[in-house]
Amino acid sequence: MEKREFTAADAARILHIPEKKVVKLADSGELAGHKVQGKWLFSKADMVLWFEKNLTDAKEDDHLEDIEQFAENVPQESDEEPTISELLLRGGILIPFPAKTRDSVIRELARHSAERGLVWDPDTLADALRKREEMMPTAMDNGAALLHPRRPMPNNIGDSFVVLGVSLRGVPFGGGFGNLTDVFFLIGAIDDKTHLRTLAGLGRILKHPDFLPRLRELETADEILALVREIEGLC
Repeated sequence: MEKREFTAADAARILHIPEKKVVKLADSGELAGHKVQGKWLFSKADMVLWFEKNLTDAKEDDHLEDIEQFAENVPQESDEEPTISELLLRGGILIPFPAKTRDSVIRELARHSAERGLVWDPDTLADALRKREEMMPTAMDNGAALLHPRRPMPNNIGDSFVVLGVSLRGVPFGGGFGNLTDVFFLIGAIDDKTHLRTLAGLGRILKHPDFLPRLRELETADEILALVREIEGLC
């Protein structure tokens, strides 16, 4: 049976940080958890959220490697391990992405996913994306955002996918690229392992110094997919 709660010592081993730091993070509210008889306990979702929060600040590959190592110990619904470019083929690339507001970004991504037969209920997905953004924005300082529900939605998602929307003007979404976000990835995963692997894979692609500057000069979905394949092969 899968372990549902983890002690501070468990979390320290999984997160690759000292146990004292785990307790300090929990005491300060940076790492979500709850106390039982004075001792911190954490769920898998708590630790995933901490990984995601720190992904936006990662300067080196160590944090992405931690996510990948964590993912290896997470149960998975399927044995497949699709690449980012394969997930993008399922989800599709929207350029130009028509959304102009934060909420329309969420609605358009959810609607598109349903139109491709990847999501059964786009309203449920959109609501989950809004709640995730309220908990912690997914926009990064480089002008990209990695939207996703807090937890996988196997009852609403038929198969794991990634959708990419590229706005030509940018949207006020909480990012730091001139206060606008213009590159929107939607991660739809059927299990935690696929979600974490996809998150780390996209993190590596986004960290490559050539990716975003070149992406912003492209005009077609085919050109963008070719760029993703190229950069993914280098990461």
